[in-house]
Amino acid sequence: MVKQITLLFFLLIGFSASAQNINIKGIVKDAVSGEVLPGVSILIKGTVKGTETDFDGVYALSNLEKGATLVFRYLGYKQQEVIAINGTLDVSLEFSAESLDEIIVVVTVVRSVKMLQVLCPL
Repeated sequence: MVKQITLLFFLLIGFSASAQNINIKGIVKDAVSGEVLPGVSILIKGTVKGTETDFDGVYALSNLEKGATLVFRYLGYKQQEVIAINGTLDVSLEFSAESLDEIIVVVTVVRSVKMLQVLCPL
């Protein structure tokens, strides 16, 4: 009976040790110029969880499974997948030479009636 309880105890410790969670932080930069890239999308592969870099190219993800794959995406750059390790993970993205098929720009202008009467009197 004691052997069975001891075996069960070690199995539970083994399972809890294998399910470790980690915290990752870092900076995303351009591979050529070294400039920081704000707004880079960072997703945990296979999930809908993620984050994006701030204005200084800094990101942070907490409570990740050790060995999770992070997917870095940014318009005009090649997508990069990196395996998460504990600590700091700085990433450099390479520019993509592929041309974009199309970019749609939407501009909305709202003017008051009073301003239009001043500019274009009837």
